[in-house]
Amino acid sequence: MAFNFEDHYEPIKSECESISDLTISAYKLDGDRNSLKWQLGCYGLKSCDYVLIIQEKITLIEISDLSKQFSGSSERLKKIIKAIPLEKSEIKALSAKDIMINEIVHKYIHSLIILHELGKHESNYNFNLENMGFIVAHFSGWSDIQALDHIKRSIKDRFQGKLTPELKIIPFADLENLLRTTP
Repeated sequence: MAFNFEDHYEPIKSECESISDLTISAYKLDGDRNSLKWQLGCYGLKSCDYVLIIQEKITLIEISDLSKQFSGSSERLKKIIKAIPLEKSEIKALSAKDIMINEIVHKYIHSLIILHELGKHESNYNFNLENMGFIVAHFSGWSDIQALDHIKRSIKDRFQGKLTPELKIIPFADLENLLRTTP
């Protein structure tokens, strides 16, 4: 079967039954066997949900329930602490927030690897990784601006200035308007 990049262009879906899908489309990066990640043989990698390419700008889009992700990270951390004998100082160094942030960062980094693989198949697109956008669209109902700013700063700190994307953390409800106004 021949690889066709355009086959992966679809309306952005929220994956949450109570929230409507968007009318704007992007390339499906993550998901089932029909996603770009699977078609490129990168199924072992984590990835963002979508990639949007407008002119020379690449924007990776991760749709996440941050509250649920934080709770899941907390549960995993509790299991790790029970299973592995740790010193008190080691336990203090671990946090559910860090686990959640690391997962988001890994999705971004692994998505860059997938885009590199995609570049081998698609000569029509200039995958300039120096001009990247990264949007985390959440539908967790979090309105604590300080907490979201802290998450944003923590994510940016993980990049240490290398290929640091233009990062936005926004409610999913604002995603369509942002994408429509992004050059």
